[in-house]
Amino acid sequence: MDLGESFLSAVDSLLANKMRAALTMLGVIIGVAAVIALLALGNGVSASIEGEIQAIGSNLITVLTEPDMSGGYPALSMQDVVALDDPFLAPAVQQVAAEVRGSLPVVYGNRDASVTVSGVTANYMDMRSLEIQDGDGLMAADIDNLARVAVLGNGLATDLFEDQYPVGEVIKIKGVQYEVIGVLEARGGAGFMSEDGSVYVPLTTAQSRLFPLRTRTGQRAVSAIYAQALDEGAMDAASEQISRILRAQHDIAYQADDDFSILSQTDILDAFDAITGAITLFLGAIAGISLVVGGIGIMN
Repeated sequence: MDLGESFLSAVDSLLANKMRAALTMLGVIIGVAAVIALLALGNGVSASIEGEIQAIGSNLITVLTEPDMSGGYPALSMQDVVALDDPFLAPAVQQVAAEVRGSLPVVYGNRDASVTVSGVTANYMDMRSLEIQDGDGLMAADIDNLARVAVLGNGLATDLFEDQYPVGEVIKIKGVQYEVIGVLEARGGAGFMSEDGSVYVPLTTAQSRLFPLRTRTGQRAVSAIYAQALDEGAMDAASEQISRILRAQHDIAYQADDDFSILSQTDILDAFDAITGAITLFLGAIAGISLVVGGIGIMN
């Protein structure tokens, strides 16, 4: 039997068993569609996460206290911030911001909410790509004067004020009045990547009134330091310079473990890429089972 006769025989068989042929084709179609859809879903999740990480700032490096090595004390101080902001010590670092934060009740009238309150430097919002929707952001003068002013996340402003215009109103944090000077644009996201439910006050105000934490040596403590590298190619150099400066600042002996941790956007992206890659592969394998089942049906 030549190729033409084989083809005609196959067509005759398909026409004679239309329902069986349709069901077999349906199994293959579903298998192929499932593979494509689930792989596209995995890639979409990966792209979404990458976009949210990139949105927290450009070429950003985060420095945090390493609790196991700091003896229970905050390890980072304002002296560290000043040292990292020195262009002679850290030429790969463009600018540095600091933050001290904690969860506190915020009250307006008969409404209240327990939210993250962050004391930040004046350049924090620019480094974290936080845009002002209404009013103004924090200024250097607010930091210098220990001003009792606050910038609200978009979601918190909606919860506390509903249809009212919040700028110029007064809220209470830890029983003390703060004037609302601005509201951020909605950021979206969840967990540590969401700023919509936070309050931002001047760093000096937070250190003196809300979070009077000290390092082991008695210096004013900060919860996190944010450093912006000159460009993406300078991320590794900036991280190395930050590590060297902080080890010298904290008098850490040679080969001793750091009492701080350094996390760059590149590190975060690599970690999420590994996770989403494994998930995508798993989803593709599940969808591939449907394709194999359809293929077995054709062989039968």
